[in-house]
Amino acid sequence: MNFEESLSVVNDYLSRASTSLVVTHYEESPEGWLFCFNSKEYVDTGDFSSQLVGDGPVLVDKDTGEMHFFGTALPPIEYVKEYSLRKRNS
Repeated sequence: MNFEESLSVVNDYLSRASTSLVVTHYEESPEGWLFCFNSKEYVDTGDFSSQLVGDGPVLVDKDTGEMHFFGTALPPIEYVKEYSLRKRNS
C-alpha cells in the first residue's frame, strides 16, 4: 500500500467523525504510514479549546491496509516499534 492509498484510508475514517478532522503530520515507517490528526478548527485557528485531547496517531499497515490506533503515553516511534515486534511474532 502506498502513501496515497494509506492517506485515503485515513481520510475516509476521519470523514466519519462528528467533527471535521484533518491530517496534521505523517511519516513513513518500515511497517506503513503513521498519521497524526486534529480538528480542522484547531488547525485553522490555533484555538487550544478546539484541539483534540487524548487522540494518538494511527498507523496504516503497508501490507494489509489495516488501521492500528496508538496511544499518547509514549512517543509514536515507540508504538511503531512495538507494533513491528508483534507483527513479526504473529
